[in-house]
Amino acid sequence: MPILSLRFDHAGRPVVELSIGVSAAETEFRPATLPVLVRALVDTGASKTNVARWVLDRLGLSPVGQVLVHTASTGTIPLLGNVYAVEIALAGEKTGLLATDLDIVAAEDLSGSGVDALLGRDVLRRGLFVYDGPEERFTLATETPERSHP
Repeated sequence: MPILSLRFDHAGRPVVELSIGVSAAETEFRPATLPVLVRALVDTGASKTNVARWVLDRLGLSPVGQVLVHTASTGTIPLLGNVYAVEIALAGEKTGLLATDLDIVAAEDLSGSGVDALLGRDVLRRGLFVYDGPEERFTLATETPERSHP
């Protein structure tokens, strides 16, 4: 079980470095592509992990479906968002596989937030997330999934 304990970023947010790659299922049908490293905000308000579209384009991924997306700014009218299957892992000093075939939603523009992804409850539900405000730290511990291929 990877356990990561970090200080908040300069803006007081829980941010982790992630490696986003082609899903395990898709690697059986295409050549391997190097994963992309991104900064991700741990977001308990996001039901699904969101990744900036430029990351998915760089990986050469095609959507596997669509979902209705509600955000703080969409109000009562949801947007239609493309879903992509990816492999996602903790990157940096402490590494660990989080998911081999995770359905994420493409985010059109996260540039104003200084991150390229929102790590949502679809990943957080697999472990423990502790937000320690007084110490300005957070801890993330998750189960390591089994790889579905050698």
